[in-house]
Formats: sequence, structure tokens, C-alpha cells
Amino acid sequence: MSFLSIGVTSRWLYEDVENDEQAAAAVDEIMPGRPFAMRDLEDIRNSHAIVCFPSQPRVMHNNRGGYHVEFGYAL
Repeated sequence: MSFLSIGVTSRWLYEDVENDEQAAAAVDEIMPGRPFAMRDLEDIRNSHAIVCFPSQPRVMHNNRGGYHVEFGYAL
């Protein structure tokens, strides 16, 4: 019997939630957000599939739309 093993490569899932000030700083300045973007792209490259659950825009720290970029990169 064979079992399917599924692993999640998205490291952002294991981070602390940022507050509004931290989110605004990451959006307003390019360099503070760069390490997060590079890590997210590496996570995508290490995956075999990507699942996207789009949602309505909410407050800044809950949804900045980064998943649109990541999903496009994966495609």
C-alpha cells in the first residue's frame, strides 16, 4: 500500500502576525520587505503545487494581496 505524503513549504505560516506599523513599513520601504519576498519565492520553487484561496481585501495586516504575486510567479 502506498501513501501520499504532503508537506507545506510556506514558511510564512509559522511567523508571528505583524501589526499595522510593521506592515506599513514593509510596504513603504523596499528593502525591509525584500528578505520576505525572497523567502516566499524560494518556498514556491521548492513546492510541487500551489493552492490559492483568494479573498476580499481587508485591513492591511490581514491581507496585502501578496498571494497574487506569488500565485502568478508559480504559474
